[in-house]
Amino acid sequence: MIFCYKFNFQLIKRKPLLSKIEQVEMLIALGKGDKYRLMNIRQSLESGKELFISDKDFLQDLIKTHLGDKIYQARIVSISEKPNLFCEECGSEISADEKFCTSCGTEKPEPSSP
Repeated sequence: MIFCYKFNFQLIKRKPLLSKIEQVEMLIALGKGDKYRLMNIRQSLESGKELFISDKDFLQDLIKTHLGDKIYQARIVSISEKPNLFCEECGSEISADEKFCTSCGTEKPEPSSP
């Protein structure tokens, strides 16, 4: 009996969270690369024109060198350090930012100091 296994090894592409224009703006802000060339690349991207191969390579090299995995990291706006509480009346969750239960209107209990 002969077993044949077929494996599909493909590089899974991660989609960057930043657009090409945002990446170019980030490089300009960091002062990496030729500012005027980057501004020209940004104008081309904004107008929907296709970049020259040399510009694509230039941009890709700068992104790999200076931005790395930063373009794949999530943009976190705010994180509440306070844990969510539960309403004493109805048991619904009350977020740290609210003063009253959104389900029954009961005032949020004050957290006890440790």
